[in-house]
Amino acid sequence: MGGNCLLSLPCLGGLLKLQYLALDNCNLSDEAIAPTNLWSLPCLDYLDLSGNSFCSLPSLRGLPELADLILDNCTNLHAIPELPTNLAVLKADGCTALERMPSFSEMSRMQQLNLSDCPKLIDIPGLGKSSPMLLIQMGGCTNISETLKENILQRWSYGSNYGGIYLPGNDIPRWFMYVNEGGRVSFQVPPNIGGNLKALTVCIVYSCISISRNYLHYINVYIINHTKLTCFWVQPPTRPKDIISGGVIWQVRLSNRKLKIEGGDNVEVCVAIHDHFPVNKIGVDLVLDNSISVEGLDFESFPYSFFRRENDDEGEITSNKGFADDDDVASQQNNFNYRCGLWSLIAAICCWNSN
Repeated sequence: MGGNCLLSLPCLGGLLKLQYLALDNCNLSDEAIAPTNLWSLPCLDYLDLSGNSFCSLPSLRGLPELADLILDNCTNLHAIPELPTNLAVLKADGCTALERMPSFSEMSRMQQLNLSDCPKLIDIPGLGKSSPMLLIQMGGCTNISETLKENILQRWSYGSNYGGIYLPGNDIPRWFMYVNEGGRVSFQVPPNIGGNLKALTVCIVYSCISISRNYLHYINVYIINHTKLTCFWVQPPTRPKDIISGGVIWQVRLSNRKLKIEGGDNVEVCVAIHDHFPVNKIGVDLVLDNSISVEGLDFESFPYSFFRRENDDEGEITSNKGFADDDDVASQQNNFNYRCGLWSLIAAICCWNSN
């Protein structure tokens, strides 16, 4: 029924075996949706109510099997009600009037939370007590508290390993060990770490300078080991949002299982997106906790020669493809982003053909 302008809906309470229901963009008001009894369907697994006009919803605890709830662009919705504890995916991007969220303290199965462009949202009660999620998108939520933001970034620096975390912000969190301007940072892993490095947490701040209609733009991360002469590339499967209201923090955790970075290695981490999404800052933190899971994103091998380092005239190690001088940083960074994007496209095509 999605896409139809509906003034009213029939009672749905008798559809006891209904599993999938799409009522998106039906212009449903509070009056139209209230008498439907769709809040007590015992087998409903997927519910799409995006693009409707209602201002509120009743409790959804009567949908025990609901796993996916879609509320994108419900611009009049002020509050999201109690949610079933079985819920795995909540998408509510573009809910510009949204102010209140239910408690997430019992949401043990949540995997994905999308709340981009909800500027009135301040807090999400109990989020710190929920299980670590695979993806959190909250770019454009410009009024969320600093306490909530810090809680999410610290807690999920050990838990997010799929698409990462997107939050509003213009700076790298203070606990990151290695930080630099632009999209590249180099460091030497402390020798005493040996072979105990479990993962890298990578964080960037990027901005959107214009709205892009090209849906091929993804975040590309390159991990270059100048000691072992290896390079790996990974592209998380989530696309950055076109958010022009301010900077966006993106954070992801990357397993060291395939990277094989050890103490004493000279490492460079580079992140590029596209000219529409310049990377302003980058940070890397080292994860040593053996109790965390490191499964998730898969890496592809990348030609090391693209990032090869050479000794300069003064004997310092510099990147062969790096910045020439301070006056040339902007043009070099644009060139770097262009080349990374080109290589990423080639690599993606090769991977697609191999499948």
